[in-house]
Amino acid sequence: RGGSQCRGTTGGGGGGGGGPGGGGGPPNPTGALEEGLLIEELSASNSAISTELLNVGTNTERRQVIDFVRGESSARDHKLGDIYHSTPVVVGPPELELADESYNAYRQRPDVANRPRVMYVGANDGMLHAFAVEDTTITAGPHAGEEYDAGEELWAFVPPIMLPRLAASMSAHQFMVDGKPVVQDVFFRKLPGQIHAADDPEGYHTILLFGLRGGGNAYLALDVS
Repeated sequence: RGGSQCRGTTGGGGGGGGGPGGGGGPPNPTGALEEGLLIEELSASNSAISTELLNVGTNTERRQVIDFVRGESSARDHKLGDIYHSTPVVVGPPELELADESYNAYRQRPDVANRPRVMYVGANDGMLHAFAVEDTTITAGPHAGEEYDAGEELWAFVPPIMLPRLAASMSAHQFMVDGKPVVQDVFFRKLPGQIHAADDPEGYHTILLFGLRGGGNAYLALDVS
């Protein structure tokens, strides 16, 4: 889904672009932190997903890689890659009540308090996947009114560093998004005695952090508030 953002450090490879939900950005060989990267859709109609970015030579190969990643039935037998070292984590509405007025304002925000329970897990298909844990109707926020069945995939995110390796995964097993995701409510910029409004961008956010383990030298952070 568009409009999301990510933060990440990468040790090389990668580039601008996206996935079924994918991160965009220039190659980052220095390993410096990149913030606020917009999510782009990995689709054949998105010209930003170039043959160079996917490390293939022709537009036909580009289309084959995109169809493979998106799980088109004619491109692959199984839509989900193997989950090896990545332990699933489930995230629902915040439940803790803390002696922190900023946090309590955040957790009571309608789109946060009513967010669905979602399971996040990495797989060796190059994606971090998000699945609905239970039958859900979104009641607040930009997706209000949408309905999802338990087990339905909501979205998947392809780290930029994975994009040039997707073609190779079509013919041989690759370790890709193989790290365990960790989720925490974090304060972006807290000053002593300062109380932030529930929707203050410098206040609380629910952040999902994951590495790639054997899949590459990168850590990425997604805002899943």
